[in-house]
Amino acid sequence: MTAVTIESIGYTITVTGLLLITIGVYGFAATRNLIRMLLSLEIVFNGVFLVILALITSAPSYATALGIILISVVSAEVAVVVAIIAAYYRKTGVLDSDSAENVEGGV
Repeated sequence: MTAVTIESIGYTITVTGLLLITIGVYGFAATRNLIRMLLSLEIVFNGVFLVILALITSAPSYATALGIILISVVSAEVAVVVAIIAAYYRKTGVLDSDSAENVEGGV
């Protein structure tokens, strides 16, 4: 039976974060729906956060503080992006990002 160490847990978390980043980038590139693009970006952000937090496992207090700050920033970012998408949908009636170049007067 092998012992579970901090290094092996950090490695697993890093690989999981990189996998999330890859999935999110593929999802962002494969769709034109704004809601799906937002969800894919959130997956990328969560993968980045996992990698960052795994890299600073040597200082748990810093990791906790950084985690709280990152969660706050992502919450604010989601609120702003959802408001922009809602305004765009009200103006155009579609959620396709390809039609964004045809919008006059801004969102």
